[in-house]
Amino acid sequence: SDDAMTHGVRSLVMALGVLQVFLAVSRLDLSWPPAFKALSEFLSKFLLNFDFFHPECIVESPYELRWLGFTSIPYLMVVPLTLAFKLVSMISLRRMLWDWQFLSVQVWLLRNAWVRALLTIVIVFL
Repeated sequence: SDDAMTHGVRSLVMALGVLQVFLAVSRLDLSWPPAFKALSEFLSKFLLNFDFFHPECIVESPYELRWLGFTSIPYLMVVPLTLAFKLVSMISLRRMLWDWQFLSVQVWLLRNAWVRALLTIVIVFL
């Protein structure tokens, strides 16, 4: 059934996320026990590896410029998030004027999602 397939896909995606985090933690420069190292090496063969692309190697630039780019790009994500929030809010406001309760809940949910995304950017990249 569709419900069982959806549950299976969700479980697979969650497991992959947990394994990606496990692999990221295993790359920390710590003295891990041999069993942990062996497990992380085994799992790394089955997980996605994003280490193949290094955009900083494409064009030579001064260190200060690369540092500025790497530190400012995460904060520039605020611009498309805010534009998307405003666009969806305007579309929703035009469609749902007849049901004020639904409109107020939808505006609250949109604002909540926008603020959570902004806070995630601040927490992760600050």
